[in-house]
Amino acid sequence: MVERRFLGACLLLLAAVALADGEGEEGRRGVRLLDAGRLEKFVDELPDMPVLRGYGVAEGGRLVTGELTVGMYDTMWKFHRDLPATRVFAYGASKETATVPGPTIVAMKGVPTRVTWTNHLPSRHILPWDRTLAAGRLGNATGVPTVAHLHGGVQQSTSDGHSMAWFTSGFAATGSHFSSPAYEYPNQQPPGNLWYHDHAMGLTRVNILAGLLGAYRVSDPAAEAPLGLPSGAEFDRNLVLFDRDFRSDGALFMNATGNNPDVHPQWQPEYFGAVVVANGKAWPFLRVQRRRYRFRILNASNARFFRLSLSGGLRFVHVGSDSVYLARPVPTEGFLLAPSEMADVVVDFVGAKHDAVTLRSDAPAPYPGDPGEKADTVAVMKFVVASKPEHDTSTVPATLMPQYPKPDAREAVVTRHIAMYEYTKNGTDEPTHLYLNGLAYTDPVTETPREGTSELWEVINLTDDNHPLHILDHEDNEMMRPMKIVR
Repeated sequence: MVERRFLGACLLLLAAVALADGEGEEGRRGVRLLDAGRLEKFVDELPDMPVLRGYGVAEGGRLVTGELTVGMYDTMWKFHRDLPATRVFAYGASKETATVPGPTIVAMKGVPTRVTWTNHLPSRHILPWDRTLAAGRLGNATGVPTVAHLHGGVQQSTSDGHSMAWFTSGFAATGSHFSSPAYEYPNQQPPGNLWYHDHAMGLTRVNILAGLLGAYRVSDPAAEAPLGLPSGAEFDRNLVLFDRDFRSDGALFMNATGNNPDVHPQWQPEYFGAVVVANGKAWPFLRVQRRRYRFRILNASNARFFRLSLSGGLRFVHVGSDSVYLARPVPTEGFLLAPSEMADVVVDFVGAKHDAVTLRSDAPAPYPGDPGEKADTVAVMKFVVASKPEHDTSTVPATLMPQYPKPDAREAVVTRHIAMYEYTKNGTDEPTHLYLNGLAYTDPVTETPREGTSELWEVINLTDDNHPLHILDHEDNEMMRPMKIVR
């Protein structure tokens, strides 16, 4: 099945290079797909994304609710030294400061952050927009629907970025669940790593591919400082990873021909790009000292898994997973990172045998690939290591944060079975849509847990693909991890 998908994608890619003519493709006839192998690696320095403080400071140093306005802008971004600037959609406090990924929002535990999200996007998309999908059935003049979702956040549903709470520029059109573009994030959850991204029904993948994503931290200095982990902007960094394809003129490339074009003219279930991007730069480098660094790594790809390792025998020490700290550090030589998943790791460059260390991935695409398939190892970025060790006061303690209560299946009042099934077009074996228990997202609610109770959910994956699952309005912690996925 993976081979079928791969061959189908190759045929569609060839067709798209020659014939792509969907929305976002105007004027691009004859502009070829970029040969990613012609881009030199490790020529751009890893950038630090702008930081927005999600809290205010009152007289006497008291922390108060933060007030932010974050816009979605149609702008240009430089992904590589030798690639022309790329038209993107980007988050920022202004068009001039908008970046891909967007600014990192740093919040404080227990101090609310209010964000007013503003849509400044054009009437037409820069990427293929399949209007046979929900929310894609708007007329051209109403603009691009967007709505921001804080992934891993715990907030009221009105601030969660419901996929049907989208709105276009000037509120020319709004989704059925839209109430306000002003969201409040209480930040009452434990300290950890989150991220925000577009969540519009039928356009999430396209809007994120266009650039609408960014990192978000919940900090708790009183609890975190005693741990002694690497800290400060230089030694505690976000790494946002994703893959993209480009045309030779620098434009983002997304196949404009669907796998079932007579059903969905442009929609495809997966996207894989040949260029690996970290913090908005293709295969960047970072100069590091011989000491410990903390990296909060997010996989913001559409479908690509990363199986990360370091050259020269260096190891990772995991201190957090998704939006929470671990109970104790876990050393690994490598780890798998699924789309939307986050890993919080410490790397000690004192042990580097050479002056250059490569972060790399050897995960097949699609993952896990066919049995026995050996995937190519691809570079992600390079660390240029200083020659002399530096004084390092940071450490990795034997214990981190208290463990969360472990779930007990015996306390479950209900066992639910949720089956994921991918429907295909007769004669093609290519998917057209995915339902849960035979029901569409827009069908009436059938699962109604009672607050304060425990349930056991068995998710049965009957599709050909891996499907990482995420529960909205809930921090990603060990209470969720016993979810049983049967294939």
